[in-house]
Amino acid sequence: MAQHPTLSFQSTQQNPLTSLSDQNAIAVFEAVQSNNLLPDPTILAAQALLIKTQGELIILDDEISRVEALLNGLQLRRRTKTTQIRVYSSASAPLRKLANETLSQIFILCCSDSSVTPEYRPAQQQHILGQVCRKWRQLSITTPQLWSRIDIDHCRHDHGIGPEPQRPVAIDIIPYIIFLQRTTQFCQRSGEVPLSLTFTNSVNSETDSLDPFMPHLWRVVELVVHESSSTVQSLFALPPDSLPSLRSLDLKGPDIGLNGGWNLLSIPTLREFSYVSHHTRFLPWLDKLPLSQLTRLILPNIAFSPVQLLSLLALVPNLTDGAFATDTVGATLLTLPTVELSLHLELPHLHTLRLATFQFHGVEELQRLVFPKLRNFALELGMKRRWEVGWAPTILRSGILETLRLEDYKLSSHEMMHILRATPRLAELELGSGEMLNSSILQKMSTGELVPKLVKLRCLITFVNLDDYGALDLHLDMLEQRREEATPARHIRDVHFLITGDPDAEDAEMTFPGLNRTKNLVEGLGWNIKFERYLD
Repeated sequence: MAQHPTLSFQSTQQNPLTSLSDQNAIAVFEAVQSNNLLPDPTILAAQALLIKTQGELIILDDEISRVEALLNGLQLRRRTKTTQIRVYSSASAPLRKLANETLSQIFILCCSDSSVTPEYRPAQQQHILGQVCRKWRQLSITTPQLWSRIDIDHCRHDHGIGPEPQRPVAIDIIPYIIFLQRTTQFCQRSGEVPLSLTFTNSVNSETDSLDPFMPHLWRVVELVVHESSSTVQSLFALPPDSLPSLRSLDLKGPDIGLNGGWNLLSIPTLREFSYVSHHTRFLPWLDKLPLSQLTRLILPNIAFSPVQLLSLLALVPNLTDGAFATDTVGATLLTLPTVELSLHLELPHLHTLRLATFQFHGVEELQRLVFPKLRNFALELGMKRRWEVGWAPTILRSGILETLRLEDYKLSSHEMMHILRATPRLAELELGSGEMLNSSILQKMSTGELVPKLVKLRCLITFVNLDDYGALDLHLDMLEQRREEATPARHIRDVHFLITGDPDAEDAEMTFPGLNRTKNLVEGLGWNIKFERYLD
């Protein structure tokens, strides 16, 4: 067997006497151990040794300086070589082979979800790209798509640009001048590509004004105005044909009235319209919308009677995405063509529908809706209520549903089984109660017999007594079994359990028996499982 060398370690602090070979030095060290008067010969020997040792120390200091200079030189050479390696690596990097056009497309993809603002923020992706090197800065500045999304958000003012939310209405002239300069700069950098403008949280009429953008309104394709009433006033004061390229208009905030000569009917390119009001549930200027050309119509707070909603949908034949509300009390005062209720109303392009029913009436009328391409459906009531079977044909007729939200409804296990059997492509499911998924349904879900493509689940689990703890375990059993490779069903990777129980219990969430098991699933397997307290 081979023998390994033995390593020994010694202290670097030595006894001075062990390193002395001069007898005079030894005598001096022994003499100074006491405070006795030293003889003259010993004092003379100590003085001679002092001069000798000081000379030796000078020699050692010189040697240390020489070695340090050598080390510094070596370190400098190393840093030089490191810099050279970076330079040579950069020179031969594949990135340098990319054409400017390709690099610009990469920049556009990096900044696809980023908007520029007149308030300079170094963290913006466009500015970060421009700080890499001179070429990237020039390329980012000359890529107009990077500057085509302009966001005027008054909750994010810094460097004194624009008013603070609590300031008076009057604005300081210097910040406003800088605001105009930067806004103009962004418009210039965007060239002639389509513009997207967003105005949010207005507090001042000057910075909400469309004046800086007037020369560029012809290329605005997307306009978002949230909580900016003065911007809306400026918008509706525009003459007809001021926004000939506008495709999407998103309004949110106080009640809006159409005044002046501006009319949405004058915009032939408008395809998307969204209006969310804080107070009103009426839309008296609905007749000024080009309904026949819209593909997206979002009116979640406007109250329509079921018959009115049918009439409205009949006027939007190209609708692909919609959000509406029905209410038999205080419905919108509209004059719309009446739909023959004996006939089905088919919207051949609709794939997403969100519907809120403040008063649960009119199911019979809404049963006549036919959505052959419906993929995403959400039905909200605002209160817990039993499921109306009349909804099932409308929701399930397409057979390609991918997202279903029924958080305000209570379905029997039989009704739930019927819905899940009819939605083999379902990927996201949100329910008001986990009790609707009984053991039989969970077993079929675990093997993939039901909703084999489901990847996201959100439901409410109620804990009243110890018997209820088994409900969570049944859900976890299903989730774990679907994760096994042998199971044909997809892994439900995104789970959100709303937990309700005794609201007065201290740390009630931490006492659930299934919580430790869930914690192991999250930490050990990387599952996205979230618990949230829900107080009904």
